[in-house]
Amino acid sequence: MIGYRPDLTPNEPHWFEIEATTNPMGLSICVPFCRILGPRPGPIVTVTGVVHGDELNGAAVIHELLHDKNLKLRCGELVLCPVVNMPALNLRSRYLQDRRDLNRCFPGQIKGSQAGRYAAAVFDAIIRPANYLIDLHTGGSQRTNMPNFRVDLDDAKAVALAEAAAPAILVHSKGTVGSLRREASRANVTAVTLEAGETQKFEEEVVRYGKESILNMLSSLEMISRRRRKAQSVRVRRTVWLRAPIGGIARLTVGAGDAVAIRQRIAVILDVAGRVIGEVKAPFSGLVIGLNADPICHEGDALLHLARPVRGGNADAFQGRKDPHGLLSDVAQELRTRVHLWPEEGSGS
Repeated sequence: MIGYRPDLTPNEPHWFEIEATTNPMGLSICVPFCRILGPRPGPIVTVTGVVHGDELNGAAVIHELLHDKNLKLRCGELVLCPVVNMPALNLRSRYLQDRRDLNRCFPGQIKGSQAGRYAAAVFDAIIRPANYLIDLHTGGSQRTNMPNFRVDLDDAKAVALAEAAAPAILVHSKGTVGSLRREASRANVTAVTLEAGETQKFEEEVVRYGKESILNMLSSLEMISRRRRKAQSVRVRRTVWLRAPIGGIARLTVGAGDAVAIRQRIAVILDVAGRVIGEVKAPFSGLVIGLNADPICHEGDALLHLARPVRGGNADAFQGRKDPHGLLSDVAQELRTRVHLWPEEGSGS
């Protein structure tokens, strides 16, 4: 059980294991986590990565925190779990071996299915006793996300935690039933999710952005001594995935982090001869927060995730906003390498 332990040396990593389940040979499958305590009691912050076994950036963010010799807590406890979903990591899969999504199984059931028991073991050990949760995710397979925080905009404490990260974008979401963030919130743990990058890789700029965001949040809780970086975020209550009207080869005209205008063409669909056979236009002015990096599409496939800022928000102002981390432009450039943009001037329009 996490919580203040005066017998543990302050500001030293102390590793523990959660015995989450057993395999068919009767061997334990354990989830390692690290506890770093300050010299006096304070908030307990849990940071989790790899709830989906193919979303690796979160593990890299936590590794960077663990190897930061300048990270010294003034108070409280930082609980770092680089890999929550060990079985799915071994499978290099989003899912457990029974095809269940662990992030739909929380808070779990001790006498339930394997996924339910696994979820309960993790939740009871490092989530339920915490005051705050920062859950790190990426886009799904072949999808990449511009860094954005998923947060319940009606939860003032969660918004304050997310805003402390000096984020670019806050997307309203109460979370799916069974997801770690939603169920943590129901257990009175203030929880936010950072979505950034894509699966099956470590992305340098995304990892740096994640680490800086967490340090900013720890500073806001007065757990570390650090000058807080502040910035105005863009708040979003509506997002939509724009889909291919016809099968073919999709070529996007905009990249992650771009602002788009209503009725702006954001993608063309080509046949195998390179002829334009379809197009997709923005239904509203907004921000590109995610995209599908796979150019081969079937009719109805999701191509691009468009976010609409709340009333008074300005999508164009996002690109000119002050970047407190000095990383957003680097992240956007890194994510742009995942697609070959279609040049508007060469599209025949």
